[in-house]
This record gives sequence, structure tokens and C-alpha cells, in this order.
Amino acid sequence: MYEIGDLREGANRQELEELIEHCLELDNISLYGIGVNFGCYGAIMPSDDNMRELEDLVIDIENKYNIK
Repeated sequence: MYEIGDLREGANRQELEELIEHCLELDNISLYGIGVNFGCYGAIMPSDDNMRELEDLVIDIENKYNIK
């Protein structure tokens, strides 16, 4: 899970990249996606800004680690 502002759960960008690096080192683990939590405890709703942040994150991760 990526922390998008709800402050309930999730990793920040640096923590997320560390988790991804560890996952990619393990043969028995497959990374299928990155989750976020909208509209829960802190009432963070999807917006153009936070969706763009998530999109930019995915593009950066795909490019940095050569994964889809």
C-alpha cells in the first residue's frame, strides 16, 4: 500500500521502493500492483492531483525497475 494522504496505512515513496527492491530479490514473491486507500479514515477522496501522483509513481517504478 502506498500512503496517499489518509495517514492510516501505507508506505511513503522511499519505503515503497525498498519494499519493491526486496520483493524483486525473492523468487517466490511476485509484485502485481500498488494499492492505495481512498475515502476511508481521513476522507481523502480521489482527485486529479493524487491520481496524477499515483500515475507518476507507477511510471517511475516501472522505469526504475524495468517492470510492468
